Amino acid sequence: MDYINRWGLLNSLISIINETSDNDTNVMLAKYLLENYNRLHELNVYDIADECFVSRATVRRLAQSLGYNNFKDLKKQFDDFYSNYSFYRFGIPATSEEHSVANHLYEMALECDRHLTPDFLERVVTKIHQSKQIVFLTSDVYSDQCSDFQKAMILSGKIVRVISNKFEDNPVLENLNQDDMLVVLSVAGFFANVSFDMVNSLDTHKVLITTIHKELYEKHYNEVWYLSSSDLSQSRSVYTIYALKYYLESIYATYIKKYGK
Repeated sequence: MDYINRWGLLNSLISIINETSDNDTNVMLAKYLLENYNRLHELNVYDIADECFVSRATVRRLAQSLGYNNFKDLKKQFDDFYSNYSFYRFGIPATSEEHSVANHLYEMALECDRHLTPDFLERVVTKIHQSKQIVFLTSDVYSDQCSDFQKAMILSGKIVRVISNKFEDNPVLENLNQDDMLVVLSVAGFFANVSFDMVNSLDTHKVLITTIHKELYEKHYNEVWYLSSSDLSQSRSVYTIYALKYYLESIYATYIKKYGK
């Protein structure tokens, strides 16, 4: 499996526990991996087989079904993306009484609004409406925000697709053309970096939503929609949690006003 596909591992494990019967061995293993994520670096296939009362072959089959050669490769996924998955594990710090989370949110909204001008929003929703297909591409970190936008748009008469795992050899991506629109979501730049080569190979109208300002992005994307005027830290902040939601909601509000049924 290509490196990029591994950015959907968390979604893949969660899909197993959401969509499969509790008496399925894979559910037990998926729950175990998720519950023990913080100590996976200490475990090996023998430990997991013993603690879950399954064979080592069963553990290996789960890893292979998720696209890994073996459990060791799957475990390395969590090590490699520890900082990315830390998105879920820490709260947003208040730097002082004067800069509470509420104040940070207010400042974030003002900053986003500087980019979400009426002319910009009008151009964006017109492009969305005119595009034959709209596909959002993101790691599992922002799949929920995309899903909310997707549901709202579909109920307003515009089909939107969201891809947050199984990126490589995906027929939806491979069939995109210049009549379509691909929107890549990467607030802190992690996903934009690892998906760059794959996205660059696609022949479609490409948009990146990010806080990271790079000449490379502006050169290879048709459009870059910025959430902020300057690069932001990769640590958890109001931008990594709320900016994308605010941004997409502003786009949807403009779309429904102009094109809603």
